[in-house]
Amino acid sequence: MKEQLQGKNHTIRNLKEKISHMNKRRSDADRNLDFKALDSQNIELKENVTALHEQNITRAKTIEKTPSLLTEIEKLKTQLKGKMQCVTRNTVKPKVLAPETLREIVEEARIERPLDNALDNACFSTKRS
Repeated sequence: MKEQLQGKNHTIRNLKEKISHMNKRRSDADRNLDFKALDSQNIELKENVTALHEQNITRAKTIEKTPSLLTEIEKLKTQLKGKMQCVTRNTVKPKVLAPETLREIVEEARIERPLDNALDNACFSTKRS
């Protein structure tokens, strides 16, 4: 009976060793997987940092250009104001046609488009003047 118990104890001890060895291998594999996952996360984070760094550089360049662009805009505004004043001062007055000339134009148009009611009204108003 002692021999049986010793045999069982020996078997139990062997099984415990196998289990601990398997756990050790599994934990080593888990560590490898964890390292691989961390490695891929590090690569992804480095890419994100690089992209953000490039954006910051672009924004810094834009901020540096802003004052010069604003002064250029002000210069263009003053130039436009000067040109707009020239245009408003040199407006052309519309010509006023003599009633006879206007009547001739309406009569010619009425011949070309006899069903146009607007021409009838225009013809009527030119005869009154």
